[in-house]
Amino acid sequence: MLDAFTWYTQASFRWRNGDQTVFIDPWRVVDGGKADLVFVTHAHFDHFRPDEIAALRRPDTIVVAPRDIAAELPGPVGAVAPGDAFEIDGVAVQVVPAYNVAPDRLQHHPKANGWVGYVLSSNGVTWFHAGDTDHVPELDAVRADAAFLPIGGTYTMDAREAAGLAKAIAPDVAVPMHFGFVVGTPEDADVFRREAAPVRVEVLDVATGEQTASKTFRGIGHTLDASADEAIVSARGVTLDWTFATNRSRTISDQYGYRADIGLNRLDRKSTRLNSSHIP
Repeated sequence: MLDAFTWYTQASFRWRNGDQTVFIDPWRVVDGGKADLVFVTHAHFDHFRPDEIAALRRPDTIVVAPRDIAAELPGPVGAVAPGDAFEIDGVAVQVVPAYNVAPDRLQHHPKANGWVGYVLSSNGVTWFHAGDTDHVPELDAVRADAAFLPIGGTYTMDAREAAGLAKAIAPDVAVPMHFGFVVGTPEDADVFRREAAPVRVEVLDVATGEQTASKTFRGIGHTLDASADEAIVSARGVTLDWTFATNRSRTISDQYGYRADIGLNRLDRKSTRLNSSHIP
């Protein structure tokens, strides 16, 4: 069943549904192709990428998105809200809420925004993409053969909380997502697997390709220029060389004690040997 799915990053997936190609939250799609359907869960940059949607669209591609996003997109767009249910291009769609309830996360995905997850059914298979959410009570009623759940914490439920939702839904297989890129680490998948038992957990490999990215580390201003193979971080003559892997966090240090952790998107001080003359 999971052979039909490709994971690109965060919550970005492609679903090969027979002759039909479906994307959800497309970001860093490295192998091209065009979409028949595109589903978007919410407006955050790591889920809603208008440039990538435009690259995937044909004139007849249909995009399904929450109302705030749908208003920004041209072409055939279906605006949805939690509780909607319909069929589109042979795919039965149930729209479910995605929001935070943990006090320290309430500002990230407010319930009032009307952001969503999707339960998609076609050709005898039902799968659930939760979007960015906590374990909210409405989701306990979801039934799916495969459940794709965020586990990274900070902005969504963490691995243990996601495991509780997996056990409530009781899918044939649970797939962790939204970890190892912006927040969360590969170890979170191990926690999720252990805590979700007896639900079977499968971790998908991330699709890679020759893509280039440029990123500024938060708060310090170091710039990352990365290919799929290697990257260099430079700061006032201090250069850090390291291997860049799209599916794992990598931590390196230079002689001054700079530490670059791409999975957590930060550059911070590891050693007291680093002094102010090395900080831009």
